[in-house]
Amino acid sequence: MPGIIFRIIFLNAELEVDNNRIENAIRPLKLGLKNYLFMGSAEAGKDSALFYTIIANCKIHDLDPEAYLVGVIESLRDPAMIERAAELTPAALAAAKIAASELKTA
Repeated sequence: MPGIIFRIIFLNAELEVDNNRIENAIRPLKLGLKNYLFMGSAEAGKDSALFYTIIANCKIHDLDPEAYLVGVIESLRDPAMIERAAELTPAALAAAKIAASELKTA
């Protein structure tokens, strides 16, 4: 039965046969794995994981990671923004950017 499903998918060309995109996405993390073992402390490892996650999310949403971090740090100077920190995630900013561009074109 699995052979039949594979042939149907292959004949319809619905899926890619390789997984290069996934491998390329995780390669930077896997290459540095031994270096991450020696962060100095468990807290340093958590902080590094946080920054890697933010940078990866910026890349997923086509945001410049450096500009994103600078913008978020500047926004957090305002005490009112701290309560609205969920609006500063890469996904939220990318959605706001798309909505703003759609308003311009409308």
